[in-house]
Amino acid sequence: MAERQVTFDIDGVRMYGMIHLPDSARAGLVFCHPFAEERKSAYRAMVSAARAFVDAGIAVLRFDYRGCGESEGEFEDATVSTRLADIERAMELLKQEAGLDRVGLLGLRLGALFAAQVAEKRGDLPMLVLWEPATNGKSYFMADLRKKLIKEMMTAGKGSVKREEVIESLKDPATIIDFDGYSVSGQMYGELEPIDLLEQLGRHKAPTLIVQISHNAKISKPLERLDEAYRAAGADVQVVPVVEPPVWNRIDLVECPALTGETLKWIEGKVGNGTSGRV
Repeated sequence: MAERQVTFDIDGVRMYGMIHLPDSARAGLVFCHPFAEERKSAYRAMVSAARAFVDAGIAVLRFDYRGCGESEGEFEDATVSTRLADIERAMELLKQEAGLDRVGLLGLRLGALFAAQVAEKRGDLPMLVLWEPATNGKSYFMADLRKKLIKEMMTAGKGSVKREEVIESLKDPATIIDFDGYSVSGQMYGELEPIDLLEQLGRHKAPTLIVQISHNAKISKPLERLDEAYRAAGADVQVVPVVEPPVWNRIDLVECPALTGETLKWIEGKVGNGTSGRV
């Protein structure tokens, strides 16, 4: 087995990733990390998962989007379109490195929403794993904005601006706002706001795993509805609740054995029974 850093270019920008290759890959997954600070919190969980998967013969590529981590570029230049293009470029690299015809995607939170968007665009993914996916772009952004404004109120005694003022400013694609140290553009918001997975599914029909990561095993209403939407579109979908801490929202190091174990068990079932085969 091999674990090594890789570099690759897109639109003249150098991107960095870490590839995990088994001796002979039965399948492959590109990991799509979550947004901003959530990426830092979830880093250890995604590394641990990648190492567990490669032990089972699953090739994995973890990579940094343009403007993130080690990759070149500016975070404020990111849009939904650039994120989706980055994912597809990473898929091509993993196929080449692992000697596979097709590879799937695993995403967490906003990364899962992006992975689902790529799956819909292409319609040819062999498998899709969504960890606690955001299902609606506007709802996700509003929740993050609410946290930003609450933090400002707690630290400064009052918010510097109101939510309505921020949203109004973002109607200009050139607007840049600060999200806890990350610069987000009006163009990013403009592309994210209309995304609603519940209304936009139809092409992706391959095996799909939706994992709820929560303190209880009761499936949330948004993920119930996402499950129903995928089924209505004809996808082979399964929802699994995992009772573990929210890995994207912790400042301490969190181990997630159940998350990794349940995901790997599902992958083994699909690869091992011939549903996905060597992909």
